[in-house]
Amino acid sequence: GAGRQGISYLYAVRRHDTRVMLWVDRGSGREEETEQIFAALEAEREAIEERFGAHLHWDRSEGRRALWVSSESIGTGYQDPEEDWAEAQE
Repeated sequence: GAGRQGISYLYAVRRHDTRVMLWVDRGSGREEETEQIFAALEAEREAIEERFGAHLHWDRSEGRRALWVSSESIGTGYQDPEEDWAEAQE
């Protein structure tokens, strides 16, 4: 986790792509807290993206309890040649 309840780092490896995510979900009945955390992160969006080194996708989908920030897809996954995996790991 990220050291706070309801905030998690995720690393997803799919067949032909990889991405990282920061998942924010404080739980049922605590949607306002989730929104406040996400808003605080989004207020620092420019600095966060600069530090990360790439544009990030900020997902505030209507009707979902969880909110998340994810990287753009990295074009290497588990079905790609093993010699290409280092690209996704960086």
